[in-house]
Amino acid sequence: MYEIELDRLPPSVNHAYIIRNVKGRILRFRTARAQEYFKYVKRECFRQLNKVKILTHPISIHIEVSLRDKRKRDIDNLLKILLDSFEGVLWADDSQIFELYIKKSFDKNQKIRVKITPIPYGIQSQNTVKSYIDEENQ
Repeated sequence: MYEIELDRLPPSVNHAYIIRNVKGRILRFRTARAQEYFKYVKRECFRQLNKVKILTHPISIHIEVSLRDKRKRDIDNLLKILLDSFEGVLWADDSQIFELYIKKSFDKNQKIRVKITPIPYGIQSQNTVKSYIDEENQ
């Protein structure tokens, strides 16, 4: 299990990517703001957790977002960049996420707490686990 606390919010998904047409192909690039956030999360993971082993099995994620002010915000816009920033650092791929819980609250100390727990194979349905293992082994 990993637990990490971040004091910076990710950029909104609306400000994280730039879409460009390059030689007839539509490509998506991270903005400088998103790149910096990805680096920040990686640094914090290694600083707070010391040894990090990338999880490769199904996982459950609990996220608590504490915001400083009560401005109207879509919590799902924060979620995409946050989850993407952990990919390749704490888990191999977003497809491993079988459970996701997120809670928004308000506090003078803005922060994000993330708890990642491997899911024992016995808890999930046999078909879901079997198909996940089959995909992983291909």
